[in-house]
Amino acid sequence: YEVFSCATLLSPRLSTEAKLAVLCGIWSYRDDARIGVEAGTNLLSSLLLGLHRLSILVPSPPPSDEIANDICRLLWVLRKNQPCRGDVIMFEELVMLSELDVSMRHVFAAFACV
Repeated sequence: YEVFSCATLLSPRLSTEAKLAVLCGIWSYRDDARIGVEAGTNLLSSLLLGLHRLSILVPSPPPSDEIANDICRLLWVLRKNQPCRGDVIMFEELVMLSELDVSMRHVFAAFACV
């Protein structure tokens, strides 16, 4: 999955929504393509390791426990309640996060913060 996930992530022709749909489809253990903390940890670990092997990401990827904690923190921010390791994130929430990230980048660029 690592090679296909990195190819999807780095593809200049795929939209953000298409990239997220492909990654959710590959890594989800569920029929509805929701990503749980465990699957999200595996996804991010694989992506970070692949980017490290391609020399795009210089430092070594963090341990899986740290990635899982970061995913739980992200769920806490999204849902405004304490997450547990069994929580899942829906495709729509991932799209919202990616759109928010792009919007914040435009705001920072407008004010020369980037």
